[in-house]
Amino acid sequence: MSDKPKDLHTFGEASLIDFLENNAVSEFVIVEREPGVYRLEVLVTWRTGRSVVAPARGGVRVWRSLDSVRRFLAAVNSGTVPVRLELLP
Repeated sequence: MSDKPKDLHTFGEASLIDFLENNAVSEFVIVEREPGVYRLEVLVTWRTGRSVVAPARGGVRVWRSLDSVRRFLAAVNSGTVPVRLELLP
């Protein structure tokens, strides 16, 4: 489930940190892709649509728990960017 959908842009963690430092991130969206699998989608101010964080080896980074996504966000986000959660029905 880590394949990148064609309509999403990707960037690495270093770019994400740079975007945050330059106030270019307007929102984070944690998306539950399947039960227990979460993807972080990012809305940046200069691009339409959502982008996703990609690991160095390619694909899309996924997390196996909400707590692990929370820890990642706590490490990169100072708390000024809103976070939305989209869960499966």
